[in-house]
Amino acid sequence: MGVGEQRARLLRGSKMEEVIFQGSSARRPVNLAEVSLHFDNDDGALPIPFQEVVITRRLSRSGESEYFLNRAPCRLRDIADMLREPG
Repeated sequence: MGVGEQRARLLRGSKMEEVIFQGSSARRPVNLAEVSLHFDNDDGALPIPFQEVVITRRLSRSGESEYFLNRAPCRLRDIADMLREPG
């Protein structure tokens, strides 16, 4: 499964919106889900001039995805290219 996985079945669901909290008797539902991966880049393995690299994906209930690299908006392709390049 890749960082920008688009197939809900690989995430154990039938649609991507199912990863967003639907609510419970004690808590209201939310409209988005967000996950961040933190990488230690002290050795420069990733071709980016930061010691820590944070990749974030935010998914809204409408199905829209946003991607961030160290909190800056970016494209999924930018992240995939960065991870593919040799360090």
